[in-house]
Amino acid sequence: MKVTILGAGAIAGAHAEALAALPAHGVDGVELTHVVDVDAGRAAELAARHGVPHHGTDLRALLDAG
Repeated sequence: MKVTILGAGAIAGAHAEALAALPAHGVDGVELTHVVDVDAGRAAELAARHGVPHHGTDLRALLDAG
């Protein structure tokens, strides 16, 4: 399952860490693929910290791009 985080505020980092921990709990196949926020810098920072390949401010454009 591909997951997108909408909003890269304070709680978003906890969500990204929880997703990354899923394999240790026997849940495989979940991949964080996009981070979207109205603040492009904040989206880019969260994506870089968690190895997320796509980030930006426009959800539709990111999803259309893959």
